[in-house]
Amino acid sequence: MSEQMQRVPVEETNQSRRSENTSQEKEEDCKCPRLDPDEWNAVESDWNDIRFLRGAALALFGVPLRFEATRNTLVKTAKQLSGKLPEDAMILIGSGRFRREILIELDNLETIPDNKRIFAPGGFSFTKIYEAPWGQMRNLMTEFETQATARYGRRPDKTWVWYLTCQICTTERNFETLFVAHYKNEKTG
Repeated sequence: MSEQMQRVPVEETNQSRRSENTSQEKEEDCKCPRLDPDEWNAVESDWNDIRFLRGAALALFGVPLRFEATRNTLVKTAKQLSGKLPEDAMILIGSGRFRREILIELDNLETIPDNKRIFAPGGFSFTKIYEAPWGQMRNLMTEFETQATARYGRRPDKTWVWYLTCQICTTERNFETLFVAHYKNEKTG
């Protein structure tokens, strides 16, 4: 064997040999959206002109499996349909124990051909940004649905979440997540 492995002592602080990323390097690697709370937190939005490409991921007791692969496939399909995606396109994940609906926002709506996977929700949405660490999602969704019901006088027709963080930034941003309550028809409350 011409190449010899070289042993490198690990420091007593139990640090690994991997290079440590500074927070600036982490931010450069991270491509997660950063939403302005004034535009997204406890805000109502008209959804009559928004379109999504619909997909799904298998889930195990609510935890999406192969989410990244499903997301990448949806992004590729969305780019083929509309040419490009909006900057920081919404990627919404629906509820479900064994199958989770995944929606990705589309751009260039006038050029998108008819397709059964295109979803035009219409109506309006109410959104709120939460810090949602693992294990708290169900309680936060219940709290959010209660707030939306009190505000509009009826339960949302559909709810989704948009995870705003990745493995790189989730700890620093404390599991920032956008909760979305969708109403198909006009407000009653």
